[in-house]
Amino acid sequence: MLTTWSDNTLDKLKNSSGIQVWKFSLDFSEEQTGHYLRKLPDHEQNYARHLKNPSRRRQFIISRAILRRLLAKYLHTDSQTLEFCKNQYGKPSLNRESLTERNSEFENRYRQCEFNLSHSNQFALLGISTIGKLGIDIQHHRRRLNVCKFARRFFTSVESQLIDSLPDDKKQQVFFQLWTRKEAVLKSLGQGISYGIAKLDVSEAIHTDSTIAIKTNNKIYSVVNLPMNDTDKPQRYSAAVSLCDQSIESINLYNLVL
Repeated sequence: MLTTWSDNTLDKLKNSSGIQVWKFSLDFSEEQTGHYLRKLPDHEQNYARHLKNPSRRRQFIISRAILRRLLAKYLHTDSQTLEFCKNQYGKPSLNRESLTERNSEFENRYRQCEFNLSHSNQFALLGISTIGKLGIDIQHHRRRLNVCKFARRFFTSVESQLIDSLPDDKKQQVFFQLWTRKEAVLKSLGQGISYGIAKLDVSEAIHTDSTIAIKTNNKIYSVVNLPMNDTDKPQRYSAAVSLCDQSIESINLYNLVL
C-alpha cells in the first residue's frame, strides 16, 4: 500500500486528490529561519517572537511557513490570505467562515482540504487530504525514556504486555509505532491526547505496514505507520497517519525539496 518517499518541489506540485504526506527538515540556519519568518503574516511573526525556546521558535516558523506555501499551491491562492482557526481542543484547520466568493472549483478545493502537521526533533510531516479528516504524528525516539514503565502507565494492558515481551533492542521501535498510531488517531478525531490514549488499542498488525481500523467515539479510523527508512537515522523516528471514516487505500509520500 505504501510506496517509498520521492523527492518533490513546490514548482512540480500538481493538483491531487486523496492523501499526500510531505516530509521536510527543520534544520535551518538563523539566517534561513529569519527569511521564513518574514514570509509569515504579522500576527504569526509576533507569536514566533514571543516563543522563548529557540528550538520551538524555529520549528514554528519553518513548519508554519511551509504549511502556508503548500496549502497555497494546492488552493491556487496567496499564502498570506489563508486564515486558520482551531477547535476547542486546539486542532487547527482552514477557516471556512472566512471563505470569500471566487469560483466553484476553488470553493470545492477549499472546503475539501484537510491538513495536519507534526514535528519532532529535526523533521516535520505535513499531511493533506481531500477525502476526510486526518491526523499525523512523527516522534523522535528518546533513548532515555523507559518505554516499558511508560506503557504500563498509559497504554492498554495488551500493548504494555506486548512491549514487555519483546527483546530489548525492539522495545523502543514498537513503543513509538504504537505511540504515533495513537496520536494520529486522536488528532484525526480532533481531540488530541485529552481524549485518553489508554482508550485506544492499536496493537493489531504492529509488525507489518498494514492499515488497521480502530472504532472509537462511534466512528471508524484507519491508521497506518509510515516508513521512515530514508532518513539519515531511520531507527530514530516513527510516524503514522490516520483517516476518519475512510479506508486508507494509498498515500503519496514526498520529501519536500526547497
